[in-house]
Amino acid sequence: MQTIGIPPLVELKKTQRLEDYPIISKLALAWFGQPECRNTEQDLCWAMDNLFTLPELRVFFAEHPEAAQLPFHKLSPLVLEFGRQLIAHGDVREDLEQQVIQHMQGQMTLLQLDDRRYWRKIVSELRQFRTNGLLLPEGQEV
Repeated sequence: MQTIGIPPLVELKKTQRLEDYPIISKLALAWFGQPECRNTEQDLCWAMDNLFTLPELRVFFAEHPEAAQLPFHKLSPLVLEFGRQLIAHGDVREDLEQQVIQHMQGQMTLLQLDDRRYWRKIVSELRQFRTNGLLLPEGQEV
């Protein structure tokens, strides 16, 4: 029995942990095996926005070559060019591959920053609660 769908799980995994991003990439590919996935332009764009590793990006374009024809304004032009080169030539220029890696790393960095911002206020409030004696002592039964 499924308790959470793939898209919400992907959002939950966008944290400061670098180890989560290859998992997110695998989940983005797995989305296409789900009954809720309709293989629409929106599904393809969502998947490309959630791919953070070159191996999964290569698998994605091998399984969904139509994604390389999506409009530039919806996605990273670098990622789309990667897909077009991969489909046309079976491989990608090394300089473009490096640019795509840098793009994916930049996206991960922004998501990590968002996560830190989210938790910063919560952690600060919890510290204040602890200082003011408003939290149960650690290890105490609830």
